[in-house]
Amino acid sequence: MGSANGNDGAIDNIRIVDVTPKMVKSFDPATESIGRESTMTISIVNRTDLGKKDGWAFTDTLPAGLQFTSNSYESTCTASSITVDPATGKLSVTGGVLNQGQKSCDIKVKVTSLESKEYTNGKPNGNFSDIKRLDGPDDAKVKFVQGTLNWTKVDPSGNPVGGAVFTVSGPDPATVKSPEAGWPVGDVEDCIQVGCSGLDKDPAPGVFKLEGLPTGTYTVTEKTPPTGFVPAKDSFTGTIALDKLDGQVNATQGGKITNTLGSVTWKKVDPSGNPLSGSEWKLTGGARDPKIDLVITDCIADSAAACSGPDKDPAAGLFKITDLPTGDYTLIETKSPAGYELLPEAAWEGELTADKADLDIGAITDIGRVVEMLPKTGGMGQWPLVAAGLLLVGIGALAARKRGA
Repeated sequence: MGSANGNDGAIDNIRIVDVTPKMVKSFDPATESIGRESTMTISIVNRTDLGKKDGWAFTDTLPAGLQFTSNSYESTCTASSITVDPATGKLSVTGGVLNQGQKSCDIKVKVTSLESKEYTNGKPNGNFSDIKRLDGPDDAKVKFVQGTLNWTKVDPSGNPVGGAVFTVSGPDPATVKSPEAGWPVGDVEDCIQVGCSGLDKDPAPGVFKLEGLPTGTYTVTEKTPPTGFVPAKDSFTGTIALDKLDGQVNATQGGKITNTLGSVTWKKVDPSGNPLSGSEWKLTGGARDPKIDLVITDCIADSAAACSGPDKDPAAGLFKITDLPTGDYTLIETKSPAGYELLPEAAWEGELTADKADLDIGAITDIGRVVEMLPKTGGMGQWPLVAAGLLLVGIGALAARKRGA
């Protein structure tokens, strides 16, 4: 009992101190690609008294769409049990202990999402239950984003060409979690009308766009070229990154993948193999519409750049026709070199294929007789031959008359 004259029985400066540990939650990185991992950390932070705190527990249920990548975890916390269940999306801890003098401990778990979405996780959001002897945590946010992959199929002039099919692969499945149906990769057919139902979501012919992809490097290989074109021999890559979600294939070429066309070469020669100038030709065919229908004259110039017509070989009697789609062709001589007869039938019928798009027909020889040129005024021309023929006819007739007599 305290003295009435003193304060020995009094209690001064009473304070109530909260020594309950606090949960702190975070995600690193706070923004990540779909299919890739962010580390979720729950820290148990002791109060300033640093006393021993035991018997704490909690259950964290992830919001729908956010998922654990496995049942593995890392922990510096002492606890009776720590359970990660990817099937239910629950992290449960029981019998937790902070030892005397211990400031904090951490539990780390990998999470991901297959949806492009921002998630909120914390006590205010209703994700925590069965909390014992712990405060918090406040809400923490994590965001998962998706990327696109783009490229354009063009002809040698840079114009988009529709109808190609590409095979797209990547990234390494070991580095990214995939949905059951897989990511939108594989054989990609060119969508050429509004309402694309396949993997390509751009309706413009020759323009490709894949959506809903995780970050990483992708490989694009042409499987089927547009009709009449030669497929690109090389594969191309494109990268989607967090700081560049709009990925571009073959970025060094502005996202363009160029298809090449075929060519045909030949030379017009005499029976001795000497080139003959002045012939004209007609080349028809090809697999694309409208069909090729070329009128070809022999270019004779100082350089190929000076050849303005279809023939791009400046040497007399030599022909080179470029930018030809694959397909079946017919080559007909429409004008022979001076002094020679036209070839009686097609000079060549054949096919340009993707495997043999640049074709050398070889030498086309004028094997017919040389056509006699009209004589100049006053010249002999063919009259000696005609006179000799008439003479022989006359002699024959005379002999017949004699036999008849």
